[in-house]
Amino acid sequence: MNKKYITYALFAALSIPALSFAQSEMGERMKASSTQRVKPVINTVCMQTAIEKRDTAIIAAHDAHSAATKSALTARKDAVKAAWALPTAKEVAQARKAANDTFSSSVKGAHSALRTARNAAWEAFNTDKVACGHPGAKESPAVIPVPTASL
Repeated sequence: MNKKYITYALFAALSIPALSFAQSEMGERMKASSTQRVKPVINTVCMQTAIEKRDTAIIAAHDAHSAATKSALTARKDAVKAAWALPTAKEVAQARKAANDTFSSSVKGAHSALRTARNAAWEAFNTDKVACGHPGAKESPAVIPVPTASL
């Protein structure tokens, strides 16, 4: 019986320093890994350039959209005025419908081009942002699914 207690005591005496060493080594590793975290360095000039590029592209897209919408409005105005000069009511109605259909198609095309250009500008910005050292999630434009004004 004494041999059994001596064996247990000897085992406990030898394992306690081993456990405390393992805990202190693990604690040191955890401290080292937590202090080694490095915040990413973001190149602010690069980010400013990326923002300038994105917003300039979006402004150009809006300018093109505005010009296309203005052109569609002018064409519709002229076509509807010409339609009213036709001799029969049926011809007037057909010409007015054709003018409005053409206008609608033109405005939808302009809006589609605007949406495509905006998305391309944002995708380029997200690529540039990563190149500048920004680790964050993608940014995206506000969604404008249809024209916001009826013309």
